[in-house]
Amino acid sequence: MSNLDIMPVASEVALRWVRESLDQGSMLSARVADRLSDGVEASVISPSGVGTVNIDGSSRGINRREAEVVLERYLSVSRPVHDGVLIVEDDVARAGDPELADVTSIADRIIRWIPTDGEPEKWSTLLRVGASGYPLNAFVCAPPAGDRLAGAGRRLTEADAATLAGCVTAVINSVFDAESFLIASFPP
Repeated sequence: MSNLDIMPVASEVALRWVRESLDQGSMLSARVADRLSDGVEASVISPSGVGTVNIDGSSRGINRREAEVVLERYLSVSRPVHDGVLIVEDDVARAGDPELADVTSIADRIIRWIPTDGEPEKWSTLLRVGASGYPLNAFVCAPPAGDRLAGAGRRLTEADAATLAGCVTAVINSVFDAESFLIASFPP
């Protein structure tokens, strides 16, 4: 049994953290950042019973795998993610890097994505494999994103990035020395 829980975070605190992370991302991150507003609801995976959560880069002694399980459960029950897509920006790899297979690029940035069709353990795997940990820019997207990604092939245009950003229902960022997650959800 995990001692972790989903804790609400003040919108202004979360928005500051999310913007800082998105500023380090791709064209897709920039488009998502343009959509951020005070209406975003934010939560962080944190040890239970800590009271007010201060989001920063300091470790909280969180077990990453336990945080992933809590995130899987949260995404499974809190949003209708079936038939949608989880996108993770690769913060290290760049288009043209040797040995990259089955990835998509936006300009020189690599994104990895999978359908969110009922296998939550694959979501955590993508979060782990798709990025080094910090900054983590991941996006839960509504179903039209899957059609756009599948139709675009291996290279996305600026128009594709704008369309995908419009499909984003939640942003996932790493916090606490990349051991846990901040989830910022857009209003329905």
